Amino acid sequence: MKRFRKALGIVALALVASLALAMPVSAWADETESYGKPDVSGPQSAWYDGQSHHFRSTVKDSVSGKDLVEGTDYTRSFGFLRDRGNADDIDTWLETDDSFASSGFVYERIDFKGNYAGNGSHFVRHNILTLYEFKELDATKVEGEADPTLGATLSLFVGDPTTLLDLSAFILSREAGEQPGEYAITYTTDPEQIPAAYTSNSAGTRTGLGDADLGDGYIYKMVVGDDICGFNYIRIVPATLTIVPAYTDVSATIAWKDSSNEDGLRPSAEDYAKLLSLTADGVASDVLPVVVDNGDDTYTVTYTGVRQYAYDGNGERYDVDYKITQADVDGYTTDNATVGNEGVITNTHEVAAPQPEPQLQPQPQPQPGEEQVATELAETGDQTPSALVALALGASALGIAVVAKRRSKR
Repeated sequence: MKRFRKALGIVALALVASLALAMPVSAWADETESYGKPDVSGPQSAWYDGQSHHFRSTVKDSVSGKDLVEGTDYTRSFGFLRDRGNADDIDTWLETDDSFASSGFVYERIDFKGNYAGNGSHFVRHNILTLYEFKELDATKVEGEADPTLGATLSLFVGDPTTLLDLSAFILSREAGEQPGEYAITYTTDPEQIPAAYTSNSAGTRTGLGDADLGDGYIYKMVVGDDICGFNYIRIVPATLTIVPAYTDVSATIAWKDSSNEDGLRPSAEDYAKLLSLTADGVASDVLPVVVDNGDDTYTVTYTGVRQYAYDGNGERYDVDYKITQADVDGYTTDNATVGNEGVITNTHEVAAPQPEPQLQPQPQPQPGEEQVATELAETGDQTPSALVALALGASALGIAVVAKRRSKR
């Protein structure tokens, strides 16, 4: 019995030992089955918008389909090559791909660890499809002027050093029209200034210059050149050319011929403005004039800020024909009542010549003689009767005659 019990114990011990040895084997087998070979899938290409791009492949367990945990199941690093090559050609591996701005190739390196360490390393090669942005500021011009020169430079990062394409590489065009408004600006690339097609690119059918509809309202040009990977997209931000109306002034000179307003009939500058009207191509305008008295018998009439151009039915621009018309001015005759820009209107008022004052004729003066003496005597105030005076005068004359006779006899 003792031998039997001993044998039974040995058997039991052996069974326990065998079970103990078998459990790890079974568990390892299950574990090996659950940790399948990792699947790595990632974009072969990615956009680069000038700020950031990230090549991040997805790593999954091929059996369970679960995502592997970065840092626990694997680590990730990046390397850059300007030319096509192998990962063995990369000397430096970085933790991020943020610094990879040029067109070329980014290698993503997946180093497995932990339960997946036996899978070693996996490499994914990505093409940088650089999205170059060509910004052009909006422009403004006055109608009738030439389109502004829109200076700009497009930077093409083609490896090192940077390649610059100035505006001469693009043909500027815009929507037709010269009337005030907003017009879209577009650019057409000059194919001769774009690098030649890279014949060994991965998508050999994509050569030349073409449009790519990438959404968000921007215009993209696909340029396949010697940019290493063969794909450059130039994003052209649509610009707007705004044409603003051209304005001008219309003026005339008013000459007054009225002897410096001697009769006071000339209207003031303010009142005279009410006699004026303006037409544009024969159509009455509601613009009011400014009238200035120059102080030299002239007025200056100015219509400020009127449209300089108009457009015919074919959209052809022409100068507006402005006419200034003056109504009748009381007391004046007018020469050229309607004139164009910088014309002269002459208003004339004839001032009557002054009449001379009448001259008084002098009275004739009498000659001195007997009548005057008689008059003087008469005016002495003597009241002697006129007969006695005459008698006395006669007697005196007679006496004088007698005396004269006697002297003659002697």
